[in-house]
Amino acid sequence: MQQVLKQLLPEPLPKTTAGMVRALREILQSLALLGLWRASFFEHSAFYGGTALRMLYGLDRFSEDLDFSLLKPSASFDFHVYSSALVRELNAYGFDVTFETKTKSAESAIPWDDPRGRRRPPVPQQAGNLPGDIKSVLTPGLSPEPGFRPRGAGNLPGDIKSAFLKGNIYHQLIMIEAPAEILKEISKEAIVKIKLEIDIQPPGGFDTEMKYIFSPVQYAVRSYTLPSLFAGKLHALLCRKWKTRVKGRDWYDFVWYASKYPSLNLHHLEERMRQSGHYNDQGPLTRSVLLDKIFSAIDELNLNAARHEVTPFVNDVRSLDVWSKEFFKVAAERIVIA
Repeated sequence: MQQVLKQLLPEPLPKTTAGMVRALREILQSLALLGLWRASFFEHSAFYGGTALRMLYGLDRFSEDLDFSLLKPSASFDFHVYSSALVRELNAYGFDVTFETKTKSAESAIPWDDPRGRRRPPVPQQAGNLPGDIKSVLTPGLSPEPGFRPRGAGNLPGDIKSAFLKGNIYHQLIMIEAPAEILKEISKEAIVKIKLEIDIQPPGGFDTEMKYIFSPVQYAVRSYTLPSLFAGKLHALLCRKWKTRVKGRDWYDFVWYASKYPSLNLHHLEERMRQSGHYNDQGPLTRSVLLDKIFSAIDELNLNAARHEVTPFVNDVRSLDVWSKEFFKVAAERIVIA
């Protein structure tokens, strides 16, 4: 087991407390996915969001949570069905964790717990080793049945179900053989949390694929395809409201898609926007209408606030220097309809 954990650690090891905690979180995330696969979770659900991009597709920024979507709506979904499999998997690698669930409406992610008792975003460090070589097999057409609730209803209370894996940071860092100078900075009472969230009333029109992970342990994860993931990101960018806070991570990911994988599942984006009440036209959403909406969002964007929000999550902050409203509009023009 120790050999597997060593393969999941970054090389060289982080030199800061925040970096080691981040490496620990990424190991726990990987093992949680392994446990879910063993419990047949991905027969009914798909991985999506920022952590899916990082672990499966190479996004170069840290992401905090494990986000999932049911393949078809089901109000009866219960994370507790998978609790024993998750705890058993992490226990097998020496991690002592507990499991608890929560039901809520969609809201923003929260930062990890600072080992000194404060709450703040993680300090960027070199990314850890991803779960080995990854291959994929496309499974088109796996989408929820249409008409599962009125269009425009948005995310209702209970649409998003959450669960948490919790463990003592100090004890978990001992398991991954953190350096003594790191351990002495850690409170022996501090807790690390891995949040899992699942949309139990997902909009239709998405596609999924199986991603096969070969090292250090072989397993498979069902994920949204990149065009469907891009649709989810554009929906967040255009429709998610953060009061006075700008979600710079959404804009960072938008540029990542536009530069590497600009193909967009426009139908799924339309379904998401209709579900949340942000597109009510009788006709279908077109690329031209979408670009107008993106340009309007860019015109309203506070660039300094966006940079400030995303900075703790990226390794190379110099990549943010080029950000401008013109830059984002040129990036939007790269979008290709799948």
